[in-house]
Amino acid sequence: MGFCLANDLKFSEKAGFVLMQANDIARVINFHGDLTEETIETLESLKWDIIPHRGQYIVEYPIGHQDIVDSVLKIQNEQIKIQIIITNVTNRKLKDKGIAFDEYINGYINFFDFFTIKDSSKWQSIQAGFRVDLSRKDIEEILTDTTTLVSTSILGKPSLNAITQSIPYETFQRDQNGLVTERDIQFIEAGLTIEISTSKLKDKYLSEFQIEVSNLASTNDLPIISKRQSSASLLLEKDKPILVASLFLNQMSGSERKGLFGKATKSENQSDQIHIFAKLIE
Repeated sequence: MGFCLANDLKFSEKAGFVLMQANDIARVINFHGDLTEETIETLESLKWDIIPHRGQYIVEYPIGHQDIVDSVLKIQNEQIKIQIIITNVTNRKLKDKGIAFDEYINGYINFFDFFTIKDSSKWQSIQAGFRVDLSRKDIEEILTDTTTLVSTSILGKPSLNAITQSIPYETFQRDQNGLVTERDIQFIEAGLTIEISTSKLKDKYLSEFQIEVSNLASTNDLPIISKRQSSASLLLEKDKPILVASLFLNQMSGSERKGLFGKATKSENQSDQIHIFAKLIE
């Protein structure tokens, strides 16, 4: 009887037999990643045993709590897919075509699917959506300078999306008279990175975006790495595109920008506009 009490076992005696039965059989599950302090406190209040090990948590729970575990696993393994459009246009090009900033942004939001699935039947609607008289060629020149990607991750896990290239540049060594004595070719990775982490909030999804655009700008012999960063916390709904961020890269006087996202040239006094749109698709 004392053994049963010490080990939380049910004790009964019937027909000369002593029966000992566990009140609840424990099961084990692995949780990947970090658990918040609030989650750990909740699990401990449920009498779950938690053992951290190599970045994971080994959790022992009563079989009677299987329905809770099933719900947690469903959340942990929910896959999130976000369709992203990145656009690059110069302020001069918009001005030359007579397209206002708001029109440009709304064009991508209203016709998001056209740019991801290239539905040519929507050209007429796109043309009608602008208040200026533009031909299809004009609109195509402005609106199809885009890059698209799909970010896939597990709910609660960050995904890192990068569109970069290795850009060569020359470095020089000069003597005291300013004459070049040595040249060398170096490379730098430049482009766009987007890190996204999504959590569920009732029937919507809260996505945290961390964005960085980098270019190589050279002035005379001096290479300069130009970076723009932006962060945003946005509620996403399925099939509803939104503007995530707008970044403006001003052209440096006498410099030439090199990179995937940079249209301004050395002879032009203009700035690049980089806009990022997103839509939850799954």
